This record gives sequence, C-alpha cells and structure tokens, in this order.
Amino acid sequence: MDRQVRTSSEDNDQVHFLAGQMRQALHTCSVHTVGPMAAFQKCRSALRDGQINPDQFNQIGLRIVRLSNERIRTYQAEADSSVRARKISRELQLVDFVNALFSLDLDRSEG
Repeated sequence: MDRQVRTSSEDNDQVHFLAGQMRQALHTCSVHTVGPMAAFQKCRSALRDGQINPDQFNQIGLRIVRLSNERIRTYQAEADSSVRARKISRELQLVDFVNALFSLDLDRSEG
C-alpha cells in the first residue's frame, strides 16, 4: 500500500480551503431569518436570557437527534434502496452537525 505523506503546507492549504468553504456556507445561511443559524441563535438567546437552562439547551439537540433516528428507522423500511440510502445519509449528516453544534458528544450508535 502506497501512502502519500502530506506536507504542512498541503495541510494548511486544505484547512484554508475548508475554512473558507465553511465560512461561505455559514454566511449564506445567516441571511435566512428561519435558517439554521437564526434557529440556533434563538436557542442560544433563550439560554442566555434564562428562558431555558443548560440541560434544556442540550435537550433541544437531543430531541433533534431522536427525531432523525426515528426518521432513519422509517426510511430503513422503504423499498427503494437508492432513495433510502440518500435519506438515511442526509439524516446522519444532520445528526453529526447537531452533535457538534450542541456539543452533545454522541456516539452514532445511540438511538
């Protein structure tokens, strides 16, 4: 097996590229008043303003993950495997994002 060794410069280029791409995507989301950034900001504001406590903040993320897990179970019963795989993949991406966003530190196997 031939392994390529990445240089520090290549790693920095990749980090620079990915950071720019992520920033652009988030910046685009920020203009949507009902988009993910606005929704997350509402959650953070509720926490900051004492409308919810830190446990309730985490419960928001956990609830989203539970809903995705329920959808995954529903999708697993669908007959069309190509559609099923795309839907499940999208839900798993959402779970990963919410996990990071809410600092849930979930194992994907939790459900």
